[in-house]
Amino acid sequence: DPIGENHVSPNGFGHMTHMLKTLANGKLILALEGGYNLDSISKSALACVKVLLGEPPGKLGPIIPSQDCMETIHHVIRTQSKYWNCLAPVYYATEDRLPGQLLVDMAEMLKMYRTKNLYSKYKLIPVPLSDGKLGQRFTNLACCSGDLYNKEVVFFFVHDMADFRADTRATSNSINVSNSYMIDTVYLYIETILNNNHGIIDVDIPPIISQPKNENQDLRELLIFLWDNLIDASNTKKVILIGAGRGCRSLTGLISERDYSVMEKVVCTIMIPGPNEVPSVSKRADLSTWYQS
Repeated sequence: DPIGENHVSPNGFGHMTHMLKTLANGKLILALEGGYNLDSISKSALACVKVLLGEPPGKLGPIIPSQDCMETIHHVIRTQSKYWNCLAPVYYATEDRLPGQLLVDMAEMLKMYRTKNLYSKYKLIPVPLSDGKLGQRFTNLACCSGDLYNKEVVFFFVHDMADFRADTRATSNSINVSNSYMIDTVYLYIETILNNNHGIIDVDIPPIISQPKNENQDLRELLIFLWDNLIDASNTKKVILIGAGRGCRSLTGLISERDYSVMEKVVCTIMIPGPNEVPSVSKRADLSTWYQS
């Protein structure tokens, strides 16, 4: 199916039909929709009908699912597990909690722990945000040095939330707490920066929980707020931008929105994109040239 970009081969449709025959005592209906690639739909329909007539499905080539494919399947299973007991993980919606139960989002627990730890170890303080959208979305996720305004060099570090590795029990999919842990490689960066007597603004990007289309815009607004209130309003002469993971794209958004101020103060930009490509800046030719250099 090249138009839908699902990349399912005719043999793939044959195998799915073969698997469906094992359900409902083999009672199966195939419904054809029109309007797609006629060559693809005829070959795929033929593969399905052959299986219905008792022929074995055709051989499949190497199956290497993309990460997007696996994530999509996982989300489907999580949602359907509310209605099918045979599926794990069992999704437990906040609105389904029983009276007297306390449900706390795992990301919220990690955020609270990290904020407390950053203050106790490095005296980093949460940046006060407004009561509006930024405050609701990012409270306690942006921290900075207490003496930031007196630092000539400031690192603006934007990165994904720490990686949580959970060991789950096979029968119930519940977390085995004693064997689960958090991996946060950011502390080495923070320690090195502070040991060299520099200032730091640390932004921990939370997982996408809703409205993923607005995710980049929300992060960009947060970074602009931090830049205007902590960098432009201070005595900082040199700024180093570091983006890791999803932080890369939001930082290039900041560069585009505060172009002249950024070009004046930023002396180095470091991007650690992970599996994603490094986003470019193309608002103006001079800004793009500056960013590339």
